[in-house]
Amino acid sequence: MPETASYSNRARYCGVSTPRTLTWIREAHFHGPACSRCAWLFPIPMYYLHVTSNIMSLGGLALAINVLVDAAIVMVENGYRQLSEHQSTESAPLPESQRRKILLDSAKQVGPAIFFSLVIIVVSFLPVFLLEAQEGRMFLPLAWTKTLAVGLSSVLAITLVPVLMVLFIRGRLIPESRNPISRITQAIYLPILRLCLRFRKTTLLLNLLFLIVTLPLALHIGSQFMPPLFEGSALYMPTALPGISIGQASQLLQEQDRIIRTFPEVETVFGSIGRSDSATDNAPLDMYDTTVMLKPRSQWRPGMTYENLIQEMDSKLQFPGLSNTWTMPVIDLSTKDYGGFVTHASNLLKQKLALPPGFTYKWSGEYEFELRAKDRLQLILPIVFCHLLVAVYGVSLRH
Repeated sequence: MPETASYSNRARYCGVSTPRTLTWIREAHFHGPACSRCAWLFPIPMYYLHVTSNIMSLGGLALAINVLVDAAIVMVENGYRQLSEHQSTESAPLPESQRRKILLDSAKQVGPAIFFSLVIIVVSFLPVFLLEAQEGRMFLPLAWTKTLAVGLSSVLAITLVPVLMVLFIRGRLIPESRNPISRITQAIYLPILRLCLRFRKTTLLLNLLFLIVTLPLALHIGSQFMPPLFEGSALYMPTALPGISIGQASQLLQEQDRIIRTFPEVETVFGSIGRSDSATDNAPLDMYDTTVMLKPRSQWRPGMTYENLIQEMDSKLQFPGLSNTWTMPVIDLSTKDYGGFVTHASNLLKQKLALPPGFTYKWSGEYEFELRAKDRLQLILPIVFCHLLVAVYGVSLRH
């Protein structure tokens, strides 16, 4: 086998494929159906799992689109290459039985690697299913759609695509060596590949060095999973001194709402004090909840930002005995690292607070959800890594 073809094979085993623009129209006949059938099938389990169609679930499908197509591209290009190589050595057209055998054998050659690579993607996404509370409600639709789409794609890649290959890859094919775009890409890629294969240890050490460089960044990542989002609203939650009367609390609430309403960026203000007649709402009388609905940003004052608006409101809402807290109705943006905050606060409590005998304290809320997620990650991550190692090693050993 020529050296170029040998390195082309190595490139495919490394997950690299070279383009062939002259066959795009033919390949589109089965790349499109494979991808579209997967997009048609995955809403069925979504319906029974009660996953709604929203921006996050559609985002999961958008993330999976390239994976859905890549599996078919790898299998099709391998079949095209092998069939074109056999045709280049034969002047007469190949018999139909031999053509089918070549295409099916090429599908069997890369089928296990394609299937396990897609399974690896599915397994690596399992930790997302451990998120709870707001994080879970936000990212679970994305995780479900991406997992279902990739899972169905892994099945279609080894069942539907080989059948479509036999149906549509026909006629006299242009060899890869005669394609001008393939020759240009190989002229760029093959010298780099030869260099990396010649200095294998140096290549591995450089990649390991890049991995080590990212460790300091990983150590400074916070433990809060929620990204900063602007929801078009704000939640003002001041806390008064314990023992405040209902008359004083109502008067303060009305004064707070009146001040907030004076800002031109504010659409509506709705405040409440105390708690509802429910065992799930344990808010005391000294805790206020004021939901501030904001106008569209196009109607704000020039140069005004959300952060500056909150600072202006906070400066005008300074009442004796009240401590202000600003957040959003769904997302708490006051900190990005609950774990670090709780650790620091616990150390201060141990140093400056002496609890009477029989008294203790416990951190709850989102920090409790974070602890549950960490406990589950300690169980699932070793399973995920072991599966990835076995899958990668098994595919490499097979090749």
